[in-house]
Amino acid sequence: SCIWHIRVASFGMDTQVLRRQIESPELLSQTGPSDSTQYPYGARSLSLDGSSSFEISDTDLDASALSMTAWVLPQAGASSSGSMILVSNKPSNCQGPSKGFSWYLRCSGKSSCSVNIEYGTPNGCQRLESDTQVAMDAWTHVGAVFGSPLNLRSKSDSDRKIALYLNGNEVAVNNRAEEKQTLESGHMYIGSSADGQQPFRGSMDEIRIWQRSLSHESIRSDSTLTQPEVRGLVLHLSMEKGSEERGKLQPLKQTSETVIPNAAESKPKSDDKSAQPSGQVVVQPTAAVQFTPDASFFAKLSQQRPKGPVHGLDQIMSELAKSPFHGPAIVSAEERLNSDSLALMRREKIKSAFLHAWNSYKKHAWGHDELKPLAETYSDNFRLGVTIVDSLGALWVMGFKEQFEEARNWVKNDLTFDKDTTVSVFETNIRILGGLLSAYDLSGDSIFLDKAKEFAEALLPAFNTAHGIPHGVTNLKTGKGEYYKWTGGKAILADFGSLHLEFKSLAHSTRSKKYYDLMERITDVINRSGGNLPSSFFHGESGSPAGGPVTFGAYADSFYEYLPKQWVLTGKTEDRYKTMWKKALEGMFNQLASRSHRDGLYFVPDNSKRTMEHLACFLPGTLAFAAHHKVADGIDPELLMTFAKEFGYTCYQLYKRSPSGLAADSVSFNDNPTAEDFHPQGRQFHLRPETVESLFYLSYFTGDPIYREWGWEIFEAIEKHCRKSAGYAHVSDVTRNPPPLEDRMESFFLSEVLQYLYLLFSPDKPLSLDNWVFNTEAHALKTFTPKWE
Repeated sequence: SCIWHIRVASFGMDTQVLRRQIESPELLSQTGPSDSTQYPYGARSLSLDGSSSFEISDTDLDASALSMTAWVLPQAGASSSGSMILVSNKPSNCQGPSKGFSWYLRCSGKSSCSVNIEYGTPNGCQRLESDTQVAMDAWTHVGAVFGSPLNLRSKSDSDRKIALYLNGNEVAVNNRAEEKQTLESGHMYIGSSADGQQPFRGSMDEIRIWQRSLSHESIRSDSTLTQPEVRGLVLHLSMEKGSEERGKLQPLKQTSETVIPNAAESKPKSDDKSAQPSGQVVVQPTAAVQFTPDASFFAKLSQQRPKGPVHGLDQIMSELAKSPFHGPAIVSAEERLNSDSLALMRREKIKSAFLHAWNSYKKHAWGHDELKPLAETYSDNFRLGVTIVDSLGALWVMGFKEQFEEARNWVKNDLTFDKDTTVSVFETNIRILGGLLSAYDLSGDSIFLDKAKEFAEALLPAFNTAHGIPHGVTNLKTGKGEYYKWTGGKAILADFGSLHLEFKSLAHSTRSKKYYDLMERITDVINRSGGNLPSSFFHGESGSPAGGPVTFGAYADSFYEYLPKQWVLTGKTEDRYKTMWKKALEGMFNQLASRSHRDGLYFVPDNSKRTMEHLACFLPGTLAFAAHHKVADGIDPELLMTFAKEFGYTCYQLYKRSPSGLAADSVSFNDNPTAEDFHPQGRQFHLRPETVESLFYLSYFTGDPIYREWGWEIFEAIEKHCRKSAGYAHVSDVTRNPPPLEDRMESFFLSEVLQYLYLLFSPDKPLSLDNWVFNTEAHALKTFTPKWE
């Protein structure tokens, strides 16, 4: 007989992936599902005859929201008036105040069964039953959901409901379910109630339980396997064929107590607390899975990759075709499962880090712009509570509902703009306006849109200039503005060229075209300047170029980031930005991009040909985004994705080759073929987000687990060196280990660094990059098609 795996994946705070081998004809169907077109899994199924069930230890629920799905094939000939439990954590009776739930089939004949959910309340049990029937001896996908689905427009718990599903369709719903459902109880049971009653007879497989309520679309996707959900998954049990290499497996001998321990473990002793009554299968946790990258890939990187300088679009594209990064990542199903499971465990660490930073800010700097983690006090540059507003989107996406509501209340009651304070138009646009608009798009709460409009109106006087290039700073109360003194009165391309996503999103949400027109006027000025790569500085009053470095770093970075994103944000309708992006790519490849002598690292320096800032490491992510959306006609998107992966590898090396594991703010690439590829120039680490941002995009679009590994290394270095008792601090010299610290935690550490890390370790992809666009501060904005009345 064959050896099969029973795989149970528990995705909680202490993530475990449990792997067990068993040879048990009583528990495994010896014939596969009869209708392979209806049942999409090729694995054998779990067969229960009513004499055994599964108790899954350590799965007590605190389930204000809960979802369950499974494939079931009930056995014909079951009791004509019986109930068959699918999943339960309560006894079979329902007398008096009751806790727990039972999800079961109620069979009133020999041909079909209804689907039921029974749940405890302070007033006794409540039950919901489907009119649609599950046929006997036919595979059916069933689902049950408690609570309001995690809908990006859900405003409150008023949408709370209980629903039942068959084959992805909602077949019963209670839209006024009691708020005080008491779902928490003891251990979970599959195939019987908690007291061993109402056993299931038939076959089951692919049982999934989530500690969150899934949307109708997610249930349907689960039934069709188009996009199985991972976020919030606390249990996944499936049967799949195991290895035929018997020498590597030690199957258990058949016993009256069917137990599934480690292959090397013996059967639990009778006095062991883990031992269970006869007839139950006990699943115990083991060590967490590890994902190990393929060492041969890195050997190939160092030994076989082309090296030496290259210049020009055509030569670089030709060389990219030889890159070990070229082509799709070859990732086995096993590697993907391991990486996804490990990612969910690591994501909890990211959330813990976020809460540490947030709670430190709340304790020492609440209502002020930024936390000073070493002095345990605050700083105020703009007097706008920047960290609160800048964190809104991250709080929502990461599921911190309580903290989001707290921040929302501060915005409603305390955030005002009628104050005598001078602010950077660019910085407050991406953080304040972007943060408010993203919070509105994600939550649907109109208070954020109202505040966004109010703030935009306070910024409008800055645009009252001869050619529409806004002042660099403006006073919110008086409207008095000026260009930066330190630039000699010049405007910065990255500043006035990076307002478009926010103002156009505001124009769409308010149906006010004036905000849109302001941005188009700025674009007209930039396009009149000519060339593929515009000047970094402009004369504000005349609108003419004013020199400055040619770079994808400071002074220009986010301008280039916004070109492809604008095209996608506005429904791919504004082709002028598509054209500008293609010209920028041609300029980048022909004027700046190169490859190092020793190890063949691709990089994009400024026009000095040597210096590259960490800020430029946003580019791999933007290139991957643009390649996916095919923004540049005439430039092979696959080769562009290869360059993104190559450049992303270089940005990772900024961390990997640093003594502290943290990247320098800028590096200088060497011309000497025998020397190191680069050496640090600016030695600070300002908790910058660009590299982890790019790792998120590369992971999202390629599915290669290696980007999570690189991201985890960076996170561990931040935890080791930057974490303090009151937040996270900047580093003043990354070449020292341990490095000295600087007393600052900018708001983008929460909004960007930790949110991008959270998304990197989210296999479920909470936001689709086909429908959402992140601004340069990681605020998610919903795509739209411009329409004006």
